[in-house]
Amino acid sequence: PSMPAETLPMITAVTSDKTCLLTANSSSNSISSHVIDRVSGELTLTAHNPLGAGTNPAWIATHPTLSIAYVALS
Repeated sequence: PSMPAETLPMITAVTSDKTCLLTANSSSNSISSHVIDRVSGELTLTAHNPLGAGTNPAWIATHPTLSIAYVALS
């Protein structure tokens, strides 16, 4: 199945609990968030999309134990 994306997705990160996929979209200056179905692996776009991220997000990582994502801008 297709997955909606913003402009120029650069890199993705999965949360430590493996329930959410985050994508840094460089040209759209945003972060896309998808819920990961634990059984099928299917991605569902979350209601709060896209998230603002500053100018040209180029890198994203998630904290290993907290619900925090780190984004670096280029």
